[in-house]
Amino acid sequence: MTTTQDMPDEVGRIWRGRAWVLLVFVAMLAVLAGWRVSNIGFDYDFEQLFPTGHSETAFFREHREAFGHDNDFLLIALEARPGETVWEPGYWRILDELTGALEVAPHVRAVSSPTRVVLPVGDPALGGMFRRPLIRWESAAHFARDSAGLGMREGVLGSMVALDHGAAAILLEHDLGLSKAGCDELARDVRKALAACPLPSHISGRATSQLHIIEVLGEEILKFSVIGLLLIMGLLAWAFRSWWGVAVPMAVVLLGIFGTLAAMELGGHGIDLMTVVLPTILFVVGISDAVHISTRYLDEIGAGKKTFDA
Repeated sequence: MTTTQDMPDEVGRIWRGRAWVLLVFVAMLAVLAGWRVSNIGFDYDFEQLFPTGHSETAFFREHREAFGHDNDFLLIALEARPGETVWEPGYWRILDELTGALEVAPHVRAVSSPTRVVLPVGDPALGGMFRRPLIRWESAAHFARDSAGLGMREGVLGSMVALDHGAAAILLEHDLGLSKAGCDELARDVRKALAACPLPSHISGRATSQLHIIEVLGEEILKFSVIGLLLIMGLLAWAFRSWWGVAVPMAVVLLGIFGTLAAMELGGHGIDLMTVVLPTILFVVGISDAVHISTRYLDEIGAGKKTFDA
């Protein structure tokens, strides 16, 4: 007959007998969570931070519907070679070829380039109007006259062409309210076109900036996570001087983090500007609790209690 004193030992034997089953189950959950976390994405939608149902949010969206978006464009600057200007042979041909490559990129509505701008010009003799390119780039014989004419055209010099004639700009307008997936697709195609261009370039705009920030964010999260893990493992090894003192707290915390991120992914949510700090918070809180429980367990063992009781 089992006595009251034998109950803890009996419970301990039952749990020890089921330990391998529990470990296998936890390992399966860890693999499943890791698989789901590998599919989680980054959400860079600022409007998620706007208060729902607020009058200012409603006003902003009504204004945007009436007047359009103010950031659905990319501005690309193409520099001349060092020590040269845009009036050197070959520059405008390269700019025009880049313009043509950008026009066929996905989600592009229009591309404005100095080589594609045409001007209405009056004929003083006949009194009619005809159209002439802003820059007649096919023939270098027109470069001196076209260069001098840029300064007389408002909104061209200092906007489409740099004041020192060292670079020219291309304005690319893409679909309104383009989604993250669309922005990523457009940004990759634009990057590919710029990579094939032999001249140095600079680019700004929501689509490429968003992709760049997300890439940097992912790299920083991975880098600091690895550094943090190694640091914490070193501190745990120094504090507990045993393999389980490192393995148990790390396993508990990592399962908690992966489980939380996997639940987010299953719920259709990605890591956004606010939840990017969630893994760090879980890591800090989880490690402190795991160390506290492990230390208390060692104190109980040191006080003479049996393993299961402790």
